[in-house]
Amino acid sequence: MLSPRHQTIMVASMLALGDIPGRTDFIAYAAKAESEDQALLFQQMAEMQAGYSATVAPIRQIAISGNLPVAYTAKSRAVSLLPIDRLLWTERNAAIAANLATALPRPQRVKATEIWLTGDASTLADAGLKKLGLGLVQHCGKQLPLLD
Repeated sequence: MLSPRHQTIMVASMLALGDIPGRTDFIAYAAKAESEDQALLFQQMAEMQAGYSATVAPIRQIAISGNLPVAYTAKSRAVSLLPIDRLLWTERNAAIAANLATALPRPQRVKATEIWLTGDASTLADAGLKKLGLGLVQHCGKQLPLLD
């Protein structure tokens, strides 16, 4: 489902990260897109990772945890960069967040785990993430612009 445009943007974004562990795993993960929506989601995740690495903190590794890409930074943070408009606190999202908070592979000493959203989170989602010890950065699309 990845169009040549998706592929080009994703590869360019991954190249911008340098030769880091997990880069090829992310590309293989994205190659499994089953729809145009998923293909765009993976493209935007790759763009956000490149933007984060260039403007916030260098990314040193990418891992896939529970179908969620997680970037590990040089500043000892684990960051999940999500191009979504609104995060609601559903049973599914609560389970994903709990996995992120507890079962996340930790290849390096991680001081904090954050979720960055291009949009925002509901009040319940914000409270649920805080309860799990997860940081939340909303409206990061202003800092990490996307092509689409």
